Amino acid sequence: MKVELSITDAQTIRDYAENGVCVVRNVLSPQWIARMGEATDRILADPGPASIEYTPEGKTGRYYGDFFVWLEANGDRLATFEPAAEEHMIRRSAELHMHQIAHGGDPFELGSARPLDFGHWSAHRLEALTHNHVSHGEAVAIGVALDARYSVLAGLLPAGEEVRVAALLEHLGLRLWHPALVRPGADGAPAILTGLREFREHLGGELTVTLLNSIGEGVEVHAMDHGLVMQSIDWLRAREGA
Repeated sequence: MKVELSITDAQTIRDYAENGVCVVRNVLSPQWIARMGEATDRILADPGPASIEYTPEGKTGRYYGDFFVWLEANGDRLATFEPAAEEHMIRRSAELHMHQIAHGGDPFELGSARPLDFGHWSAHRLEALTHNHVSHGEAVAIGVALDARYSVLAGLLPAGEEVRVAALLEHLGLRLWHPALVRPGADGAPAILTGLREFREHLGGELTVTLLNSIGEGVEVHAMDHGLVMQSIDWLRAREGA
């Protein structure tokens, strides 16, 4: 899209020198401004656990950031591997990872919960079913989308949030479907469901799967409805058009 920038005059330069900010007009279309406004409203109305407030202590105003909204807004930059965007994504992801380890209450994962394994129960099984033709990262992307949809069907996650998760992963170039998801096992049932038993054995003790209450907020469940799992897989297949 071609835009016309206004000429930066002496007053604009003085404004920047005095206030540290100035107005450059006609850079963004009204549609983009509206989109950023909607994202800002979502953050301020319901900041998730992955949000961070940047307002300096004792200062007025609110300077807030939501990591998932940032990922959505910077999808093009991430999909084309822009170094600055990639660095921010990796750094913030590592910070959130370390925060979970330090403050999640079980740094050595001695209990049955594995919140950092969100989306992994089906991913591990999918890797095995495809003899690692589907890589770990690709399998986890599918598993994350599957469990996000399951969370909606189970009444945990508001409808529409799973679409945001899937759309972001697809925007980043990740496919969310593989035929092995519906491949029958020796007993005739979909072989992917064996992943639940294997995941329980991997954890030890009671089956504990992390699902979503909201994007960035997990909830632990100890049973998975096979019918809802298959409905979630059908949803992924429909998105792929397979």
